[in-house]
Amino acid sequence: MARIVHLANFFGPRSGGLRTMMVRLAEGYQAAGHQTHLVVPSQPDGWQQSTTARTHALGSVRVPRSGGYRLVWSPNRIRDVLNEIRPDIVELSDRLTLVSAARWARQHGIPCTLFAHERVDGVVAEHAPRLPGTAIADRMNTRIASEVERIVTTTHYAAAEFERLGVATFHVPLGVDADRFRPREDEARDIRHDRIRITLCSRLSREKHPGKAIEVLAEAVRQGRPWHLTVIGDGPLRGSLRRQAAGLPVTFLGFLSSPDAVADQLKRSDAVLAPGPIETFGLAALEALACGTPVVCSERSALSEVVGEAGLSVGSDPRQWVDAVTALTPPRDYTARQRARERAISMPWAKTVQRMLALHGLVDHPGRDFRRSPFLAKAA
Repeated sequence: MARIVHLANFFGPRSGGLRTMMVRLAEGYQAAGHQTHLVVPSQPDGWQQSTTARTHALGSVRVPRSGGYRLVWSPNRIRDVLNEIRPDIVELSDRLTLVSAARWARQHGIPCTLFAHERVDGVVAEHAPRLPGTAIADRMNTRIASEVERIVTTTHYAAAEFERLGVATFHVPLGVDADRFRPREDEARDIRHDRIRITLCSRLSREKHPGKAIEVLAEAVRQGRPWHLTVIGDGPLRGSLRRQAAGLPVTFLGFLSSPDAVADQLKRSDAVLAPGPIETFGLAALEALACGTPVVCSERSALSEVVGEAGLSVGSDPRQWVDAVTALTPPRDYTARQRARERAISMPWAKTVQRMLALHGLVDHPGRDFRRSPFLAKAA
């Protein structure tokens, strides 16, 4: 039995894909006979035991204008909890304040794997466009690559900023619970070609570009199309988005804590919009596909890799988004929902867990090498 610890910032009760990934990996590791500890930020220190992992909540600082996200700031506290856990394997989902965990692992001869969940150059471009994003990303990524044993990326888009440095990464796509996220049983429902239900399932923050969904709806209404937009999620832009949507047929549901409630909304949609231009995977989009709902996404992000033929990627013009939704729904397309479901079920969480166990040397990987580097272009 291996003792695996996963450390992350930006983890909380309303976290999205990061929290889901950490929980699903812990479940898979536990099912394979291993023990998992999660180290995450919180207001007070403490810990909680679940059926699949022990969660260590470390005192942290609130990130301004982030909608409640926190960062663990103290290297000493990180060192103390690692000394307490005594892990065999360290997983790290952070390139900011938790890098000391990688140094601790190296000092103790323990392998450390970094999950690169975001493109640093993209984050800088979105939040501080006047700064040299590429140079900042290269410095940060060169540093972290020297601290960890391996780097995991979920898409070629996510790997690209390491590849330009000649740093190899390992390709491990995320997965989906295709039993929870599944099409409606009455899939041959009352399809109304004149009434399209579009959905945005996203954190309402600047880098996600949620306002694009309202721009798309406004364009559809301008064209005389009786569309309706449902927004699932919360964040610092909630107020401004409500003002932008004034007078339009939009329903804001806020954050839905129940995955079943999210699945119910996704499966009732005709199309899901994923406008974030720097998404490195887009787990909500994969969950939509599992519900049989096609996805329209930004051509700049990694989602075109994830969606494949189960959706369309487009530019910034809202008219392109309206045309794409129209192309994916009846009477233009009666098979998009089937393609969406087929795409999603090819990406189960079991495959993600198996690849991570293989990276950790806990199982033999049955398939081909899944490294990415400039010399191994787009390996599996």
